[in-house]
Amino acid sequence: GLGNTEYRWDVHLNDGLLTDVVAKVGAGDARMNLGSMNLRSVELNMGAGEVNMDLRGSPKRSYDVRVNGGVGEATIYLPRTVAIDAQAKGGIGEIDVRGLEQRGDRWVNPAAENSPVTIRLDVKGGVGQINIIAE
Repeated sequence: GLGNTEYRWDVHLNDGLLTDVVAKVGAGDARMNLGSMNLRSVELNMGAGEVNMDLRGSPKRSYDVRVNGGVGEATIYLPRTVAIDAQAKGGIGEIDVRGLEQRGDRWVNPAAENSPVTIRLDVKGGVGQINIIAE
């Protein structure tokens, strides 16, 4: 129908199982709190809107994260206690990286370079703002 329609999903996943998360966000806002999960990989394909992905936690194994930006703003929070190897290429918009050190075309967490666990992040921006925050 016409008017303001809101669809709200509150999905809980099993933190103990090894998991691949694939999310395709169309239009709207999404908040993904994945830091306590046992992740093998994460893939996020954005449409239009705002996405907050929180990966802060204490992962026990390395994993890959791929983000394909759309129109809007994406904020990705990363833990400081593990090695981070991030690459981000923007489309039309800005990429803001905080808490990581740039080395060539990559960002790393120098405080945790010798960690046995690495989060490998690959971000391709669309139209809008991409924020990568290690804290």
